[in-house]
Amino acid sequence: MRARRRLVMTTAYDAVTARLAEAAGVDVILVGDSVGNVCLGFENTLPVSMAMMNHHLEAVARTRPTAMLVADMPYLSFHLSVEDTLRNAGGFLQQGAQAVKLEGGAKRLPMIHALIDAGIPVAGHLGLTPRA
Repeated sequence: MRARRRLVMTTAYDAVTARLAEAAGVDVILVGDSVGNVCLGFENTLPVSMAMMNHHLEAVARTRPTAMLVADMPYLSFHLSVEDTLRNAGGFLQQGAQAVKLEGGAKRLPMIHALIDAGIPVAGHLGLTPRA
């Protein structure tokens, strides 16, 4: 039986935290929309905008981590249209993300299929969905 290696993922919102994660040898760094609660003082993630996410993603990406860099798609960045979803996710890749993360069920399948067709890696979200 092959030994299984567990992947280690953590969240980083800035260069300092990204460097610490990198030094610890994590496999995946997520720039999460939880930045709204953790760093920006919001009660929930709903007010987090693409501009805010891009700001934090850019800070983490500038550290040039070897860990896979995943950016969380904030509320309304992938809910309205396939075109908005592609534009927003493509922007994340241009800023240094290697994949995007989004939550949602069957209603989001057209967006997920469009992302995959465009060559944008997608990480799904299982478990607690605070926005919902």
